[in-house]
Amino acid sequence: MNKILKQSVSIFMLIMLSNSTVTMAAGNFNANGHEYVDLGLPSGTLWATCNIGATSPESLGNYYAWGETETKEVYNWETYKWCDGDACNKTNHTLTKYCDRGAWGRLDGKISLDPEDDVAHVKWGGDWHIPTKEEFQELMDNCTFEWIWTDESKTLRAYKITGTNGNCIIMPDAGYKKNEKYVSDDFHYWSANLSMKDIPANNHATHVICLGYETNTQAELIGYYRYYGYPVRPVLSNYTPVTHTIYGAPSSYLGHELVDLGLPKATLWATYNLGAYSPEEAGCYYAWGETTGSCDGRTDFSLSNYTINKTEQVEQGENLLLEDDAVSVNWGGEWRMPTLSELKELINDQYVTMEWTTENGVNGYRITSIVKGFEGNNIFLPAAGYYDDKKIRNEGEDGAYWSSTLYGDHDVNNNVGYMYFDSSKMSWWENEPYQGLPIRPVVSFDKIYTEPEFITGDANGDGSITVADYIAIAHYIMNNPPSGFNEKAADANGDGQINVADYIAVAHIIMNNNQ
Repeated sequence: MNKILKQSVSIFMLIMLSNSTVTMAAGNFNANGHEYVDLGLPSGTLWATCNIGATSPESLGNYYAWGETETKEVYNWETYKWCDGDACNKTNHTLTKYCDRGAWGRLDGKISLDPEDDVAHVKWGGDWHIPTKEEFQELMDNCTFEWIWTDESKTLRAYKITGTNGNCIIMPDAGYKKNEKYVSDDFHYWSANLSMKDIPANNHATHVICLGYETNTQAELIGYYRYYGYPVRPVLSNYTPVTHTIYGAPSSYLGHELVDLGLPKATLWATYNLGAYSPEEAGCYYAWGETTGSCDGRTDFSLSNYTINKTEQVEQGENLLLEDDAVSVNWGGEWRMPTLSELKELINDQYVTMEWTTENGVNGYRITSIVKGFEGNNIFLPAAGYYDDKKIRNEGEDGAYWSSTLYGDHDVNNNVGYMYFDSSKMSWWENEPYQGLPIRPVVSFDKIYTEPEFITGDANGDGSITVADYIAIAHYIMNNPPSGFNEKAADANGDGQINVADYIAVAHIIMNNNQ
């Protein structure tokens, strides 16, 4: 059966590359005049033997900023094509393309390169393109990486990357360009994707995923500024640019209303405090790390009444465990207390305006987004005061809200980060954990929207990848899909289509599993 599959792969590989001029050269396949190697990868992706601008595998080639198709003398934000000015590392402006958080520029939802901005596609044509993060990950998962010297004087090194079929490619340690300088002895190659490790919580659009190295034998995916000049190693596969759907925010989650202020961390904020039923209510007061509070009858918030000191169980700068998080315990799901960094972001005037005002007779702050695409979204924080010993103090005058973070900016062992305000200012500092403070719950955007799990390549949904899946995809391609066919699982190369490339990818998976 493996022989049959291998013959099928060879036939269909030519079909898949029908958009390119394919010939044989020097023992390798050749498309549009550029050699490539089949490393036996499950997806069937084919890797070029040289960088763009190089004449041999060990040559360094040219350097490009991400999304640019020409080399230049200076690599920085000021010269970057998709930056309006020199401040793209600042917030709330300046990025003109490839941005899905309004805090960082012109909102378009694009998170991977369009073909016209892909230097591999522009320079080499056909199906050539910059590798996606998934294709880099596949390379790391299925190949061995070995440092080698490419010159007799041992000054130039490269990764020799060997596939399961014994074929290999050489990727030189080509360095990079920043400003007017060239930095040698550095291994980074552009992918086609923005850096979105926790979609979209860590996506601020200024960073792009690269293939880099962690140790001499271990490569990894790393995010770097997109204005850097890095080399490019093209691949051949079906590629479809990805646009991230900009959901905004749901109006509620598990029965509790929330608002998306468009903040860079993509934190969604509840519209009222824990234990409250409207924005102006104080809600319940809690000692830090305790999951029952004033709403449960507690009226003494003093050191002597602080039952379990959770500050002794958390390292400085770290956050409460969810089992000690009053929001997580009382609201469930992915609801939780905000971290100190999230509270700081909430009162950062780069993203919001803060107005001392009155809501239904209650003093507090109206926090309103000025982030592009989210303008006008707002929350109200009542000046609920705080519990000290057996008394609520400064209600209507001050606000004090817990974070989940043990304060760690200086040598204080038992104080907790919190946000506080009065009519003249909003700020943050540290507070004694036994006092009773209100809490404004949050939830992370990416935790709400999750895709159902499936096994890539399991086209018939039986829980394993076998010849039956290979046959199912073949029938689908011939417009005769079998009963129970799973289109998401059948899209084995993740390009959003089901075609011969997926047929080949599943064939590779089966062959690798049988080796």
